[in-house]
Amino acid sequence: MKFTGQKALRLLIFTLTILLISSSPMAGLPKAVESAGANGSHTVDDSLVGTSLFSINLAVQRVSSTRLRLTAGSSENNTRYRFEVREMDSGGGYNMIRDYSLDSEFIWEGAREGAIYEIVAHGISNQGTYTGSYVVFGNTNPSSYVPFRGVSMQVYSEGNKVHVTAVPQGGTNVIYALQYRKGGGQYSPLDSSNPYQASPNMVRQLDYGQYEMVVHAIDMAGGAMTYYGAYTPFNHAAPNPQLPLNIIVRPTTTTVQKAQQWAASKQAHQRFIDIAPLYWHYGNLTGINPEILYVQSAHETAYGHYTGIVSPEQNNWAGIKTRYATGDTPADHETFASPEDGVRGHFNHMSAYVGLPPIGVPHGRYHTVMSLTWAGTITTVEEMGARWAVHSIYAERVMQLLNDLLAY
Repeated sequence: MKFTGQKALRLLIFTLTILLISSSPMAGLPKAVESAGANGSHTVDDSLVGTSLFSINLAVQRVSSTRLRLTAGSSENNTRYRFEVREMDSGGGYNMIRDYSLDSEFIWEGAREGAIYEIVAHGISNQGTYTGSYVVFGNTNPSSYVPFRGVSMQVYSEGNKVHVTAVPQGGTNVIYALQYRKGGGQYSPLDSSNPYQASPNMVRQLDYGQYEMVVHAIDMAGGAMTYYGAYTPFNHAAPNPQLPLNIIVRPTTTTVQKAQQWAASKQAHQRFIDIAPLYWHYGNLTGINPEILYVQSAHETAYGHYTGIVSPEQNNWAGIKTRYATGDTPADHETFASPEDGVRGHFNHMSAYVGLPPIGVPHGRYHTVMSLTWAGTITTVEEMGARWAVHSIYAERVMQLLNDLLAY
């Protein structure tokens, strides 16, 4: 789901509001400043304030890969400005790059190509009133801009933690924020405790239950601010460690990072390592154990090297045949539109075995399986293996790989 138009604009104005009270150093401010409001404007002694509202604005322009021009403006004359900057996700505080001065323009020469910066202008009026302005700026050469076309997300559980990865479609200097709500309640706020960030990876410790997850994404290249959002329901289920490992429909017992490390230790192709998050994503959507399907794919594709009949271009991670296959040629095997579509097809195919509804429009072979008398009755790897392949040791091999992954 994408969010655009006026809703996106309102979200943008709200979520990029500066929260100077919690994020900026206050050294150098007049002693009259004693508190700060949520909108970033600071109150002073009443005797120092006139009837007019004091505000400032900030514009940022790229001069070169290392130089940014900061230009502040004010609703009052003789305003003194101070500029601070920090690289988003750097983990540090703001660095003052110029102290208070009547000069409203400053060229900062410490920028880094490709970095995303949070830049703050502090302003003090002639009467001693303080306010601030905030800009997020992606410092990338305009000739390198990649159009931002949208965003999706991958979600999986690890114990009581929920891992969310935003997946942008294009974009150059994209920043991300996460909101969620449980059981139709209120969405978590976007504030200083839950800000935008440059990393697409977000982790939250949440109570178990059914959630609605929303990812906000804004491409800040050149300060242009192109916005998209993504939404998905997510069941953050409590793990049930008592279920045997050969049960197909059960929660995951390991992490996608561990699965990727395991795959790398097997000299897997990078495509197989990169596809792992999608297995955990669809595992959470369906309830099917992602480790089982991931190691099954390792067996079917030789860890993504595709040394058998199926080619990588077919995006077929599980050796799934076409609806009316009569042999064992490449043409007898399903071709999926993309690597992710191939993962979705893998889960849909297994859904026909275990009795779960498909995600989206299923592939042709799904209907073939659904026409069989045993469709929807499979519960274990052993039952699955006897029908998925003609090899008698198929299930044994899948379980060997599963135990190897879990022991890694």
